Amino acid sequence: LRCLRPSTMGGIASSKTEPFAYRGVLCFGEVASQPFAEGSERYAYAVDVRSVRGKQLLGRMVIKIPKEGSLALDWHISGSSHAKAQKIVQSFLQDNTTMKLPIAQINVVPIYGIHIAKMEQKTFLGMRVGEKRGLPTGYELWMEPMLPSFQKFNSNSGWTDPWFLSMQALTHYSFIKSNGYEVLCDLQGSYDGKSTYSLTDPCVHSIDRKYGSIDLGVMGILKVMALHKCTKACSRLGNIPKQIHKQVIHILSSITGANLATARGTSFGFNLHLSPKEQALIQVAYVQTIIPLVKKIPLFVPSD
Repeated sequence: LRCLRPSTMGGIASSKTEPFAYRGVLCFGEVASQPFAEGSERYAYAVDVRSVRGKQLLGRMVIKIPKEGSLALDWHISGSSHAKAQKIVQSFLQDNTTMKLPIAQINVVPIYGIHIAKMEQKTFLGMRVGEKRGLPTGYELWMEPMLPSFQKFNSNSGWTDPWFLSMQALTHYSFIKSNGYEVLCDLQGSYDGKSTYSLTDPCVHSIDRKYGSIDLGVMGILKVMALHKCTKACSRLGNIPKQIHKQVIHILSSITGANLATARGTSFGFNLHLSPKEQALIQVAYVQTIIPLVKKIPLFVPSD
């Protein structure tokens, strides 16, 4: 996300969300009139969480709104993607009681769904609800707790920051644990510098692209794993043999016209520049050549 000056957008009245449960209290969100940051497809707005009774301030959250005319209108952080990311992280931490990797504690921040169809107002942050160029009726927005800081640890197109060892090990683990069918990436959020990560908006690539527009499918898995470099936090995870890297590079090099570039920011499915036929051919090649090799990799290597 890129921080914005307060004057970047103006003239929009603040909006309220529908009531929702927060820490056992019925609350509503009072959304700021201007975004504080932006990504390539969405604006990030601060939300004051207040109790319905008494309007007491209980906390701050973030809500991400698609830009006008953005293809992100067809995308949102699905509950299934968030739940899958939580499941992978919990499995990683549980398995690490045996693997004993030198990793930090990892949390996936909770999300709160807000359905546009349930909102009483006719506009939300200046966008008309239910109209073609506004927010469609039934569209679901997601709120999440405001983090004290924001950092990018890796992306969904292969970019990584090698300083965050636990994050690269988590991506490595997800690839082997799923036998190559999925990979957890686009890891971002906050790190306290000592022992704990808090993750927001993680992405899961899957071979059948079931986790929304940032799930780049087999192409995403290939790009992430082609550029993955093990760190000391990966030390006891099953080693990804050079044969797999060679096969991955071979499949990628056979694609003509595809966008093979990596980016620090999140990439969407429409960035791939692949026809359905090309995607199908890549999937077949991946399942036939890579999956059998990944299934042979042990999850971790016991210490001597």
